Amino acid sequence: GYVGAALQHKPPAVIAYEQTSDAGETNGDLVFGTRSTTDGSTAASRVMRIRASGAVEVDGDTTVSETVRVNKDVTLDADLVVTKGATAWTHSGGTSLVVTSTNGFVKVVSSSQYVDVESVRFTDDYIG
Repeated sequence: GYVGAALQHKPPAVIAYEQTSDAGETNGDLVFGTRSTTDGSTAASRVMRIRASGAVEVDGDTTVSETVRVNKDVTLDADLVVTKGATAWTHSGGTSLVVTSTNGFVKVVSSSQYVDVESVRFTDDYIG
């Protein structure tokens, strides 16, 4: 249900099952939707999907107020944009941190006049 005037005829939010396969006993995804207006004639649209595989897809910006822990590889289909004034990239693993590129050079670029690098060792084609 929802709260609204008598003329409101479309719910402001929806939780639904969306079938993705009709083979056998079927399977599908859990879908969440909201609407971005108070107009009762506007239907809710999808903002999040939990795939049958367990993958979570969020449409639009997502704000996380706590630490996000990821136990598997992370794949980004867009740039990683950091807006914090000073940012640290910290590696606490047991061996080494590897930065690679499969399509060209790895660049470290600064908008100031320099990039600080401390304790660098070049050995053959390795920096460490």
